[in-house]
Amino acid sequence: MKTAPVLLHIPHSSDKIPFKDGYVVNNATLEAEILKLTDWKTYPLFGHYDNSYTMICPFSRVFCDVERFEYDEDEIMAKYGMGAVYEKLDNGAPLRELSPELKEKIMIEYYWAHHYNNVNKRVKKSLDEFGVANILDCHSFSDKPFQRDLDQNSFRPDICIGTDKFHTPTRWITYAYKLFTSNGFSVKIDNPYEGTFVPSHHLHQTKEVRSMMIEVNRKLYLKEQSNEFLDKIDRNLGGVIAELVRGISFLGSSGKYLD
Repeated sequence: MKTAPVLLHIPHSSDKIPFKDGYVVNNATLEAEILKLTDWKTYPLFGHYDNSYTMICPFSRVFCDVERFEYDEDEIMAKYGMGAVYEKLDNGAPLRELSPELKEKIMIEYYWAHHYNNVNKRVKKSLDEFGVANILDCHSFSDKPFQRDLDQNSFRPDICIGTDKFHTPTRWITYAYKLFTSNGFSVKIDNPYEGTFVPSHHLHQTKEVRSMMIEVNRKLYLKEQSNEFLDKIDRNLGGVIAELVRGISFLGSSGKYLD
């Protein structure tokens, strides 16, 4: 029986800035912020497994963050100047001056273009063909908290599983937790980051859209403070992620919601 593909959303792996209108920092500062905030190499980690489809954002989150809520009043990071369109650096210094016209242009041509063309169409196709859409929200994180991180605990696990009470089946959480811990990885749930990506018009509305976030600690696969792979990836990380994708595909094959 053909099963619904796992839709791999990779939102923060690009370092591309489509245009620099509004930025008030020099190139060196901008490049340093991109180096810090990019989820480097998440496509090689997540994006090439059987029965999966990759939805990758082609521009940097420092330009536009497609996983933030559209409206600032709904987005907790907006009060730090890091809503859907960042206005501040991680350290709180000014990054960009946004006119209403510039923000609208970015939201329409980049934020919503990604959602409509890259995400919503694929989710709809999966719902139409299989009755379900199974999303794995793919991220990495620094072993040291960023200044704007809400969780400043110095201990950070190898793997963070992000969940939503409405959209994340309990069986997915249990499967992912056991898979990673049985392979020697430390795991926390919704810590240091919580939640998972769901297209806004399905959020807490469509039970058949399932989603879970996986955050991988960069120390497991990247050289410190760089965007280069380690010479040896820690504990067969790629193989475990491949097994995770296969498992989510199997567990998510039913149109009936699995809690």
